[in-house]
Amino acid sequence: MTLKSGTYIISSKSEDSYVGRNSVEDKSLHPKRVVVLPQGIEAPKVRHLWEIEALPDEIYILRIGGGFAAEINKLLFAVLIERPEDAVWKIVPQPREGEHTYTILLAGRPSDGWFVGPNIPEGEKQIAVHAIPVGLSLPPVYPTGALFRIVPA
Repeated sequence: MTLKSGTYIISSKSEDSYVGRNSVEDKSLHPKRVVVLPQGIEAPKVRHLWEIEALPDEIYILRIGGGFAAEINKLLFAVLIERPEDAVWKIVPQPREGEHTYTILLAGRPSDGWFVGPNIPEGEKQIAVHAIPVGLSLPPVYPTGALFRIVPA
């Protein structure tokens, strides 16, 4: 299912928790970490709602808490000042994995995408952006760390 421009809630399928900006941030305009929030957070607050802008060719611009979702050093950040040129994403439906389930890949490097690694300490886990391991099948099978639920807010 192709997404339309709008406001969405994104959650990690592997962690069953919302994805948003870190709950503790400095007041600077430096990029802010995008993390899997600790379990138990009830409803996403404004800083955890995602604005998804659909562009031609099924690519998207994602914003969280006023910042553009962008990869910096293989990690996901919200860039507050200006959208980095490569901060465009492919959001690919994964219907075999359930309704509203997607992989989120860099449009310019579609082998790289959002990933929540297994063995990360509890608390707020920053989303990684790197090569996604894919099972050799048709259609391809993705690990749960690369699967995200995206639902309208």
